Amino acid sequence: MRGRLGSVYIVAALVVLFGYLSITFWLDHTLAVNVGSGQAATSPPSGMTLGSLSEPACPSSPAPDEVAAPDYPQARWIPAAAGNFSVANRPHDCPVDMIVIHDTEVSFAQAVRIFQDPIMQRSANYIVSASGQIVQTVHETDIAWHAGNWDYNTRAIGIEHEGYAWTPGSFSKAEYQASAHLAASICSRWGVPMDRAHVIGHYQVPDDHHPGLFGGESHRTDPGPYWDWSYYLSLAASDARALPSPPRMMVDPVAINGLDSATVTWQPARSCRLPILGYTVLAEPGDLSSYLPASATSATFNNLRPGTIYTFTVTAIDGDGKDSLTSNAVIPGRCNAVELSALRSSPEPSGSTVLIHSAAAGCRIPRYAFALLSPGSDTWTLARPYSSAPVFYWRTTGYSSGTYSIRLMVRDAGSPGTYSSVLGSYDGYRDATYTVTANPYSSVAVSPDFLRRFSA
Repeated sequence: MRGRLGSVYIVAALVVLFGYLSITFWLDHTLAVNVGSGQAATSPPSGMTLGSLSEPACPSSPAPDEVAAPDYPQARWIPAAAGNFSVANRPHDCPVDMIVIHDTEVSFAQAVRIFQDPIMQRSANYIVSASGQIVQTVHETDIAWHAGNWDYNTRAIGIEHEGYAWTPGSFSKAEYQASAHLAASICSRWGVPMDRAHVIGHYQVPDDHHPGLFGGESHRTDPGPYWDWSYYLSLAASDARALPSPPRMMVDPVAINGLDSATVTWQPARSCRLPILGYTVLAEPGDLSSYLPASATSATFNNLRPGTIYTFTVTAIDGDGKDSLTSNAVIPGRCNAVELSALRSSPEPSGSTVLIHSAAAGCRIPRYAFALLSPGSDTWTLARPYSSAPVFYWRTTGYSSGTYSIRLMVRDAGSPGTYSSVLGSYDGYRDATYTVTANPYSSVAVSPDFLRRFSA
């Protein structure tokens, strides 16, 4: 009897385990994608390990938020496991410009448990039950893993709905109403329009690895053909009309300095319903301000003091309020790296000489230095110290095959350097990558006997 009971327990355990694993495919996400060289950086790199080459598009993440409170007051806060989403700082590092609608394909309670399980590596910002209960599992400022497309994850708030895509009548009236009010509140807070261009189904998310396919990388079809888009969006738009519509700035403004000037640019602000009336731009120090129309996306300040650190705060204004974001700091007269390119396209065989061309702006007497990071290493090597030459002849003889990271550092001749690292001081920098391949002739050995027979 004891042996039979033991067998029964084992079979039962296997059944439970199989059922648990079978739900792991109901939702997907995309991990970080590699990014190559981007805009010139005038702030310190994240250490000297070139983290920016392997991090996702929103790398400037603060420490996880310890405040256990929902963004939507009607929601209950039940956090997802820390390994199931990306800590971010939206909108400072990424905009939020859409909502992605999903269904759970499991019960409401089971969906919550999945997001709390660290081995699942998936999440959504919200889950709505058939009875209209709402749970928030990831803060709106963070990036939930729900779309199966990293770019969409960074820009979207994901809402799961208890139900089944291919079951008629799966979604209740209470569920529609609760979710529509949640979507309207996102419109109020983030300026996401309540239309089908910005409120989309999971089935509309492109598979970024296979052009022409949709539903994210796992080709999901949720929320399915029985989701009533017309009813849902009419509810959401009606609810949104009753909520305030303050502006929302999108991503921190970017400032670039000149010799005695600076230009700050920004993305257009959004609001849920009301038009943006205009922008004010405040430069500090000096309390310099400018008022610009709603069509403006940049402002230039002249006659600034060289060597002085400036920041610029851009404020959007509409009939319900205002919102501000502050740019990076710049120093007029300090160098910015604006170009880093190779004369020959990557890759090149080992033994080649790669000509790296660079340029700088914003300073009177630029100086250039170059550093290399070998494949698999986290330690930079100074390849050429500062000089007035904007070109670097990288002789790759003796270098193993692989993709190398190249860092250009620039500094004005009269500047001690705005920032410092183990490689020295610099005003600005830019990164790029270059691949060296094995020389096809480097491993060919010719014996004297072969030469004698060939010449005979």
